[in-house]
Amino acid sequence: MQAIYLADWNALTTAVQEIRDDLTKDASGERPELLFRGHADSRWELTTTLERADCDGMSFDDYYRLVVTRVRPAVEAFTNVRWEVPDYSFGLADSFRTDRELFSSLKFPSAGLYPYMVYLRHHGFPSPLFDWTSSMHVAALFAFSATGAAERRSIYVYCERPHGGKRWSGRRAFDAGDREICSYARKALPATSGLHDMRCF
Repeated sequence: MQAIYLADWNALTTAVQEIRDDLTKDASGERPELLFRGHADSRWELTTTLERADCDGMSFDDYYRLVVTRVRPAVEAFTNVRWEVPDYSFGLADSFRTDRELFSSLKFPSAGLYPYMVYLRHHGFPSPLFDWTSSMHVAALFAFSATGAAERRSIYVYCERPHGGKRWSGRRAFDAGDREICSYARKALPATSGLHDMRCF
């Protein structure tokens, strides 16, 4: 991932437009969707709350087993809300390791799992999910609303399909001239993603 240092808001909007233009050329004219994430301190790594809770080695299988078999009964008891999430099974656990398409938006393990994971994340439970927004302005709010002594703020720009299509490969799918995804985010983001770090004023 390449960090781009910018002096002001106009430079940021220009840099984002340049990324959009470059990705549009790469995607055969299709305008790819960009997602944004704001950090109030550019020294913060792009890590999930699960990684920050010292659980960065936890597999999704272990995480799923924990949130379904141990956490869900307590959440349902305290909130009086039933979450429609498949019970843990060895067959489902095996699919976490073998089904390469399982985490695509069309085949996520269940329709109820994602909202349940979002609910847990929203209420402070460590999660393998990243919070992203389709609005550069919302990311800027997160980057600049906190008062503090940070010298620089970061706004990350992410494109899941930088070349117009999703490719599932364990190898980097970028040419040498392309900006590359940062190594510490590679575990959580598809290898074909486009990630840029805008270090801001």
